[in-house]
Amino acid sequence: KPKPVVTDLQIKGNVDLALDYKRAETDTDDYNVAFKTTARHGKWRHIGAGEYNRESQDSVVTTDNYNLEYSLDRFLTEKFFWDGRISYKRDKIEDLSRQRVVGTGPGYQFWDDELGAFKLGALLNRTDYEFSNGGKENFYSVAATWDYNRFLIGKKVKFFTNGELGRPLSNVADYALDAEMGLRYKVTDWASLNLKAEKNVISGSDEGDLDKTRYTAGFGVTW
Repeated sequence: KPKPVVTDLQIKGNVDLALDYKRAETDTDDYNVAFKTTARHGKWRHIGAGEYNRESQDSVVTTDNYNLEYSLDRFLTEKFFWDGRISYKRDKIEDLSRQRVVGTGPGYQFWDDELGAFKLGALLNRTDYEFSNGGKENFYSVAATWDYNRFLIGKKVKFFTNGELGRPLSNVADYALDAEMGLRYKVTDWASLNLKAEKNVISGSDEGDLDKTRYTAGFGVTW
């Protein structure tokens, strides 16, 4: 489409929605909404992402959390870029109730074309934890990030995975993993069906470990 103001602006993204209602001996309601969008202009790239999860059984809420993330990339060469990002996670059920992360570091874009994209990055993060019992921790960590997607079967199916694996520089925890992997099937140019698996792990924390795995299937919109 014509872009009379910013001629080199490129925007792409998706919103995925998954719903599960079960009425039996135990009534279950499960909601999952996730979005991700990327805007590229010259040497700058903006990435925004977020997710909301809620699950209840017999009107008792067992899962209630959301997360938001924004990152800004500045390309130094055609492939190398510098990444700055901030993220916030809120969980009303788990012991780890709030996570705030601010990080910066270099990255490398291996490719980004019509068939897919792949990038790796390294970050130095400042992380703040708040626990449901009132405890607080903050620390610095180093992390490796990845973001990979690839069209398969004549651009009908897209495989994707992204995440971050971090290691604190102190003894607050052994490691932290936040990752997802899935498939997206294009029904039309804008509509898709998706199947995802998400993993969130914090191991070795004095305030208690976290290990969650979530599987969702649903409908999405892509642009």
